Amino acid sequence: MKETIRVAFFDIDGTLASHKVESSNFLDRVPASARRALCALRENGIQPVIVTGREPSVIRQFVADLEMDTYIAANGLSLTHGGVEVWRQLLAPEVVAALLCELREVRDVAVVLESTAGNVLCWNESPYTVDFDVSIEGALERACEYGVYQLAIIGDGLKGRVRTAQEGLKARVVAPLVLDILPEAVSKASAIERMLGLLGFDRSQAIAFGDEENDLEMFGAVDYTVAMGNAIEALKQTATYVTDSVDEDGIYNACCHFGLI
Repeated sequence: MKETIRVAFFDIDGTLASHKVESSNFLDRVPASARRALCALRENGIQPVIVTGREPSVIRQFVADLEMDTYIAANGLSLTHGGVEVWRQLLAPEVVAALLCELREVRDVAVVLESTAGNVLCWNESPYTVDFDVSIEGALERACEYGVYQLAIIGDGLKGRVRTAQEGLKARVVAPLVLDILPEAVSKASAIERMLGLLGFDRSQAIAFGDEENDLEMFGAVDYTVAMGNAIEALKQTATYVTDSVDEDGIYNACCHFGLI
């Protein structure tokens, strides 16, 4: 299979990076075995590509540390190739304003505007945050100035509790305590299809690794898929192969299973 696969797509949280390691530095959360696997993939002519729900500025140093310059961020709203953002889609300022008004009614959550200038924490009624950057009004002004990819909501029991009446938007759980609001037509799958075109590959030459709900769409864009041992059950049921958890060398073991390294 090593001769078939030319690109490997990796989610970050829960896939490349452990949830069990407490560190604000993504690299500290990546098992040594996973780093070895990434190096071995490159040596075998297979390009590793990050596909994450996090916005570009948050992961820029992380991908640089892993010697990557091609990645998909913000659930497919931003594509970077060769270190240059080659495609992006932003929420219109009036849509951001309407969302912020809706979210005023949601209690015990933190609201993060994921903007082209970085994350802006603009709501502070949550046990998961202790600081905030600006008020709702200040955040809206900043969002209009810089542009917003999506909104991230942090809190408990988000699925079904956080909704939007705005047409053309969807709310997707991307981690146990995180829900993203973004355009309905954009996903990790649509971004992978766009990236494959940029790289000159097709879905039969691609494999994807994931663990969460927002990786279900990604799995539909490639022919080979790997669910981590710590993945949600729905992802395991659709995967080509279920590997060990991220903390039990799941990435490395799966790459060996498929003969990629």
